[in-house]
Amino acid sequence: MIGVFPALLFSSAINLDNGKGLIELKLDRANVLNFPFIVKEATVAAENMDNYQIKSTNNSIIVIPTGTNTDLSDLIVTSSEKNTFIITLKNTGNSQVFNFTYNGESSFNKSKTSKFESNKLDKDVKKIIKSVLVKGTIPGYSRVLINKKFDVKNMTLQKNYIYNGSKYRVEEWYIRNNLKTKLFIDEATFYTKGIIAINLEQRELQPKEVIKMIMIVNKIELSED
Repeated sequence: MIGVFPALLFSSAINLDNGKGLIELKLDRANVLNFPFIVKEATVAAENMDNYQIKSTNNSIIVIPTGTNTDLSDLIVTSSEKNTFIITLKNTGNSQVFNFTYNGESSFNKSKTSKFESNKLDKDVKKIIKSVLVKGTIPGYSRVLINKKFDVKNMTLQKNYIYNGSKYRVEEWYIRNNLKTKLFIDEATFYTKGIIAINLEQRELQPKEVIKMIMIVNKIELSED
């Protein structure tokens, strides 16, 4: 049970109008993040996911970082209105309660995103992937730079951008082969709840070769329990 926090543990309000924020958590303690909207999903992108315990309820998220004070990660928060926010987490602070503000406007343009969000999934996927690969944008979608690397077995993963639309969230990744031999990539390895499509530039990587990977997430599926 979370008790009452002394006033000195509260941080000043953090504005999320640009889709991003940064907070300094207190290590090995329960940190409470309060939002002006209902939280539908909260996930951490970190090199070691086990270093974070997360629980969300209504308009709050409790985060307990258990790693080191040098850890740097991103908390990806999706609201009930399907807006996505990226909050960078550092484990170097003393505050334990963080209050966020947001002006309530969508981070995407619904009139433009409708072009990529029909009721025909295959058609949507093809249009989105083509737009990211050819233009580096998706009309109507907001784009947030992540630029975070994760070293995993045999490869380095780098999350480059997140594109946020009304129905979908699109993630742009890079994959580097760290082996001295060829590496075969199976996209099935990356499928988790909500991911409806993965596009790889190629499945076989030479040593030190880098490819791009596009993930498309259906935000409606994420919100379903």
